[in-house]
Amino acid sequence: MFRPFILPATALMLCTTPCMASGDNVKDASVSPENAFNALDGIFLKCYNEQVERNQKAARPLIVVTGNLFNCYAPDGTEFVFDGNSPSFADLKSVSHLGPFLFAVGTKHWINNDEAWKSELTECRLKIQVAQKAAEKVDWSSDAWPGGESKVKKYVLSSLKKVDDFAKARLDAGTFTCGDYEAFALDYTPNMVATFYLTNFSSVYQIVQKLKKWKDTVGAEAWERLYVVIGAGQGRTTAGLTPETNPAAVIIASVMSPKTPKSHMVMDPGSKDITDALVGLGRAITAGSLADTSFTTAEAKKVGGFYDALHHSEIPLATYDVTRIAKDFADGTAKDPMLVLGLQK
Repeated sequence: MFRPFILPATALMLCTTPCMASGDNVKDASVSPENAFNALDGIFLKCYNEQVERNQKAARPLIVVTGNLFNCYAPDGTEFVFDGNSPSFADLKSVSHLGPFLFAVGTKHWINNDEAWKSELTECRLKIQVAQKAAEKVDWSSDAWPGGESKVKKYVLSSLKKVDDFAKARLDAGTFTCGDYEAFALDYTPNMVATFYLTNFSSVYQIVQKLKKWKDTVGAEAWERLYVVIGAGQGRTTAGLTPETNPAAVIIASVMSPKTPKSHMVMDPGSKDITDALVGLGRAITAGSLADTSFTTAEAKKVGGFYDALHHSEIPLATYDVTRIAKDFADGTAKDPMLVLGLQK
């Protein structure tokens, strides 16, 4: 499990500058209880967020991944941004997607007796014919497969022909059953998988090469301190939420130094942009430092689940308490909280 990085103790103080207003500025007359407590929490938010910003600005070198973009920030302030998709990404992806396209067209017909499949397959054939001509002009070369461009082009053309032949056969027969698609899928799945693999192979190769080149620019010593934030932008919003299942995280981890703590990688799928991702990084670092500075004994680290939650950005602080309380209510064993906390006196 990945945990937020812990900065040295000298950088961990949550409030390195005075945060409290002086007594002369405190106004306590006619303040509502709600405003009084909001003001009290306000000084925490002010100081804590200042430390969050300090920590994220100090976290360099840094890679922030948003969608397909790799945003690289060096310690000297220079930036390097590149697209993780290879030049042939869109072309190979579209060929891989033809199988699922036929499934989507057929499903409407099989379930809802929708006859649009005929016009949609006709349109598909026209677009395939255009793509076949375009394939002759596409540069299929890549450093990922030196000398293999003619083989890739030949495979793409054969894949397109396979789909076109199926669509023509269904239109000539005037029928398109689920059984027809299942038979096609058995035949086309190798093409779908192969073109998808080529897409990934060329992209991974390109990303690794560019990261290694940037590593040389940053320097080996700084590379040991590399931070990574994986932001939003997966094809499915429910996918790639962990370092083990996120493609970008897996690729970057493969070139990170073995000495770099796993805590240097932060997963932040809820971030909307780079600004959000940077705030998420600062919060992860600051939360980890708060945990280590506040819970200093083995016993303290077990209380309320705070220590683990602060060290794991995917765990809400309330999870431990809520899980325990909900179970107690479900089991009928919930007790007076005053008794649980020893406040009965």
